[in-house]
Amino acid sequence: MLKSNIKCPYFNSGIENFGLIMKGASLENIEKIHDKFDHCFLINNFDLEIEKYGKYLENKKIVHFVNKLFTAHMFKENYERFNIKNIQMSTNFFLSIKLFRVWYRYKKMGLEVNFMNKEFNNKNSYFNKFFEGKFRNRFPNAGILALCYTLDVIKPKNLWICGLDFYSEDYIFRRSHQTPLNLQQKKMKDSRLPEKTMEIMSLYKNVNINLYSYYKNLNTPSNVNLLK
Repeated sequence: MLKSNIKCPYFNSGIENFGLIMKGASLENIEKIHDKFDHCFLINNFDLEIEKYGKYLENKKIVHFVNKLFTAHMFKENYERFNIKNIQMSTNFFLSIKLFRVWYRYKKMGLEVNFMNKEFNNKNSYFNKFFEGKFRNRFPNAGILALCYTLDVIKPKNLWICGLDFYSEDYIFRRSHQTPLNLQQKKMKDSRLPEKTMEIMSLYKNVNINLYSYYKNLNTPSNVNLLK
């Protein structure tokens, strides 16, 4: 574990129950766990998912955890509907016209933009040793970074996850700009991300992780409850 003294600017450490809501097909199980947590991360653009599952996110304290792409933002009305005030970027601050456009887009909507702590995404990050090939010195995606941040900084007692399928099945809603499914699946194989994610989870024995995932044959550690 990082064992850092990083303080989350919008959630207290040690929350009893926390949700990590991703966009894989197992997201459909949110109806079974939505009453288990009051605080959560939504990962990247969630507008289409909100149309179908938004009723399960009402009255929760939500932070939008996003990658650096311009496509990750949601409609302003969805930020207002769920009273979302904070954006958590998956990258630390650096000078870039593209990143400035992303930052400015959120600021125009009255949102507070929080950049990622450098300990999580520079080449010296503790977590980088878990990833292989071209992902050796960076996180494979925003969802896994959000998981690591949740475990190491927010430190919930119980973590509830749905939509983390490692692309074994397609998204419920696929966007035209997204990488084709076969390439995403190859990325998972090359990085051995399912196995590496279980390794990371196993380090946090003090967190009871409740996981909905449609990935087959996950070798889950003792602190992970694979829900069905």
